[in-house]
Amino acid sequence: MLYRRLRLVLRIFLIMLLVLSVLAGTALFVLHRNPEALLSSYRDDIADVTGLHITAQGVHVALLPLPALVASAPTVEGHGWTFAADSVSLVPDYLALLDGKLIPRRLVLQRPRLAGSLSPQASGVQPPKHLFRPDPAALRELIRLGIAESARLGVEGPVQLVVDQGEADIAHPEGARLRITGLRCDLRLKPPERLRGRLSWRQASFSAPGQPDARLDSLLLFGKTENNGFLDRSPALHAQGTLLLSNWLARMDFSLDLNTTDTGWGMTSALRGDVRKNDVLLPFQLAGDISGQKTNHAIGLQNLQLVLGRDSAILNGTLEPGGTETFALHGRLELRRASLTQWLGFARSLAPGLQVALDDVTEGILTFVMDGKGLHVPHIEVSAAGSRFAGSGGVASWANPEVALDLASDSVDLGKALPESVAMRVKEPSYGHEPLTPRPGSPVLPDDPGVGYDIRLKAARVNYGPLLIDNAQVIIKPGLIDPVSRLEDTLLLAEGSLYGGSIKGETILGGAAETPYAIRLSLRNVDGTHLAQALPVIPVSGGSLRGDVNIQSQGKEIDVFLDKLRGTVAVRAQGGTIRPLRATEKKSSSIPFKTLDIGLKVRTAAWEQGRLGLEGQWTGSLTRDNMQLSTDLNGRLWFGGEADGANMEFRGIPGSCTLTLPPGHAPDSDGAQAQITGKFGFQAARDLVSVSEARVAAFGVEGSGSAQISLDAERPSWQGKFSAVSPDLAQTLRQVGMPAARPPQPLRRMELEGAFKGTPSTLEISGLRLRVDKNDIKGSVQVDWRQTPNLKYSLAAEKLNLDRYLEDNTPKKTAKAAEKPWDLRFLRTFNAQGEVRVGQLTAMKLAVHDLRLSSRLENGHLRYETLSARFYRAPLTVRGSMTFGQGLTVENSLYADGVDLKAASADRGGDAVLTGRGSLSAEIRAQMTGPGQFPARANGKWRISLTKGSYQTRDKAGNLKGKPTHFEAAGSSGSLINGVARSSDFYLKAQDMKLDGGGWVDLDKRTLDCTLTVNKTNLPEFPLRLYGSLDKPQTSIGAGKFLLNTLGGITQGVFDVFGGLVQGAWKIFR
Repeated sequence: MLYRRLRLVLRIFLIMLLVLSVLAGTALFVLHRNPEALLSSYRDDIADVTGLHITAQGVHVALLPLPALVASAPTVEGHGWTFAADSVSLVPDYLALLDGKLIPRRLVLQRPRLAGSLSPQASGVQPPKHLFRPDPAALRELIRLGIAESARLGVEGPVQLVVDQGEADIAHPEGARLRITGLRCDLRLKPPERLRGRLSWRQASFSAPGQPDARLDSLLLFGKTENNGFLDRSPALHAQGTLLLSNWLARMDFSLDLNTTDTGWGMTSALRGDVRKNDVLLPFQLAGDISGQKTNHAIGLQNLQLVLGRDSAILNGTLEPGGTETFALHGRLELRRASLTQWLGFARSLAPGLQVALDDVTEGILTFVMDGKGLHVPHIEVSAAGSRFAGSGGVASWANPEVALDLASDSVDLGKALPESVAMRVKEPSYGHEPLTPRPGSPVLPDDPGVGYDIRLKAARVNYGPLLIDNAQVIIKPGLIDPVSRLEDTLLLAEGSLYGGSIKGETILGGAAETPYAIRLSLRNVDGTHLAQALPVIPVSGGSLRGDVNIQSQGKEIDVFLDKLRGTVAVRAQGGTIRPLRATEKKSSSIPFKTLDIGLKVRTAAWEQGRLGLEGQWTGSLTRDNMQLSTDLNGRLWFGGEADGANMEFRGIPGSCTLTLPPGHAPDSDGAQAQITGKFGFQAARDLVSVSEARVAAFGVEGSGSAQISLDAERPSWQGKFSAVSPDLAQTLRQVGMPAARPPQPLRRMELEGAFKGTPSTLEISGLRLRVDKNDIKGSVQVDWRQTPNLKYSLAAEKLNLDRYLEDNTPKKTAKAAEKPWDLRFLRTFNAQGEVRVGQLTAMKLAVHDLRLSSRLENGHLRYETLSARFYRAPLTVRGSMTFGQGLTVENSLYADGVDLKAASADRGGDAVLTGRGSLSAEIRAQMTGPGQFPARANGKWRISLTKGSYQTRDKAGNLKGKPTHFEAAGSSGSLINGVARSSDFYLKAQDMKLDGGGWVDLDKRTLDCTLTVNKTNLPEFPLRLYGSLDKPQTSIGAGKFLLNTLGGITQGVFDVFGGLVQGAWKIFR
């Protein structure tokens, strides 16, 4: 059975072979009989149909692999086209050939070359202007017309076209040009529209006026499809190649595989390459699956991987052609990473730290619908700057595109989003190319709507270092467009809640190059207590704070931005306290205030070694009910440099500080003001305040100097130098609350200078120099407040004349006003000890030389004594004490022996001149409760003696008159009771006279009454009474005028010399 079947098949095969042999032989016979005539007839038919001129150098018949007509070097010309080839082989339809018809079944073109220009009249269809973005309908029409033209040319049924090393040069009437080299194909067309085979070329290039040059290299296309129903009837189609564009596409390698089934189609795509942006190559990749169903037009996108540079995402969705105005894409985008800074222009103008934060947006999920009208993104999740945001967004209309984002987060760390805000310097990201959207400052054309944006970011909590901002919101949107320059601003609006108050800000990223940044910030009703707890660096606590910031600048890098910084800052605090910058548990003192204002007019700024320097005009004002303190600094203040941010520093900044005391709160009823100007410095890291080249004006005193103050909480201290002048000491005393103090005219001007150092409990003044009148006093002073205030001093003067300052306090018979009693208990509040050295001390016209007086005040009790002194060549010893309370108790002892009476009398002056040697000793006590009680309350004892002296009177001109009266000795001793000196042992011994007796002298009323016995040679002894005024005493006997003059002169001379000491004390205590 099997054998029979094989034999039948063999017979059929032999019959077919025989038929084919006959046909081949017949065809060969026909072709060989007259091939030129056959081809000429076919050529003429084509020429009649197309109007083309066709020529060939020769025609012959090729036997292998199949019998065919071969035309050598054929050319075709006409309608602006030229076609040439090395050869064309035509394999005819053998059955049609027997019937006298030449119908091509296979055309083989060797090195064909096509050149010409597309003409709309050639096919009746307008050729596409851009061949790489053609109109699909026009392409299908061109293919349909091509098949129709083939039928007119006698091509019927299937045909195969083989091309080897083809070339084409096609021009467009409007200047476009397409060149193809290395063309190879093996295509089989089965009418009406089925096509299968393989097509490739080495390179295709395209150029057109106003269009970027394009190339498509190494194209390979194979598979089968149909012109009608491309996606439905393409069982398998593969395309690959490399596309290059001269503008933005540096290279794109693509590979596409299209497969269809009975129910639908699917395509696997893989595109990768580099796009060009400002000469920077950015790698990209697009790979994934696309599919569709025959029952509808929806296109599915599965795991479409999108990569651009470092950014990547995965897209899944459905594309519906013909939806809302041509298409609708429903999708879900899983964002692995994206850089807003790299692609969006407005982000490039933000601070470098914020640029870094927006450069790394990760873990995003976007659900969206995109159609011909716009983009709707109902759900967005994304991570940036360490925070997770969620919200929605989209583009409402492509006709007027505006990117809208509305995102919210539970918590945002501002230090991560904007590191500069916490004093961290960040380098701006560098990409080497411009963003895709215009930067702020790029011109916006009048007819170009551009790309708008409305970005809203919210956070329930924003951590700004130690600060906490609640319910914060930032809005980013375009600003105004300058009508002339067409430059557009970018506007950033921010608001939130800060410790019971509000914070609002506005930043304008300006289009103009000279002012690309404008920042406004306002604080209102911020609780100072909570703010101080969160930010200990602020020295203000309590009350309510408000502030306003209005600044402008340029540049993105922090150095440029700060260098161009300009604007104003104003802060006001009400009802709070100022506390130390570095307060400790032991040191918690604070200064309450009514208002505190701080202002800054910024000129520039800088960033060095982690510190921010703000330069400009600084002002400050602190008011209380009883005073106002204002400051003004002109220079650069540095902030930061430490982990706690508490470091502030400035050095040598010119400025001023003014203290104003209003009427009612100043010693003077008109109020008072003190001002200091100079160069100020402050170093918080070292707790150091300094001022140099200082000028001080206060209470009528003008001063200068320098100071350095350490604010160390454990060991505060200060040191410096000063110089002060009071042109009118009376005015100064009046302004400090001592209007009754009226210093003598010579003391009205006072100059003081020295160096000081101290702590809150000590003060030491060295190099002290006091110049008043003609006196120059030098020395040092030390004060210690650690327990009971203690004063130590050492003062020295070459000369000191007290007579210039002690007025005449001689009692006058006038009605006495009620004197205010003394209250000297304040002298019990401190202790003092020290030494005074005077080269020459003059008082009551008497001089004490080489005086060294030590004193010690303790618990209101003053003890003093002379360590050395000379009173007219006699050593002078003074010891005493004073007790201060509600009054004054004085105890004093004085001793001088060997006083040169002539020298003393010469200095003292008066109506008489007294010579000789004298001695004086006195112990005096007085207890006084007010002024005018000395010497009326003086008590004690005294002794005076004179030896080998003389007496001589002076006239009113001060000239001596008469002869001197000599005496050998004189003296007296006695008591002092309530200002009345009493004696019973007065004596006087002269050459021819002896006198003795006693009496009293009232030092307060300056009267006397003495009874004396006179023994004179050659005269009997007689009594003498001396009484009346101490200045003009009287005698009881007329004959005693001589004795009166003699005795009165001696008495007056003694009183002038030794009474001067009493009179000096009298004047002081009165």
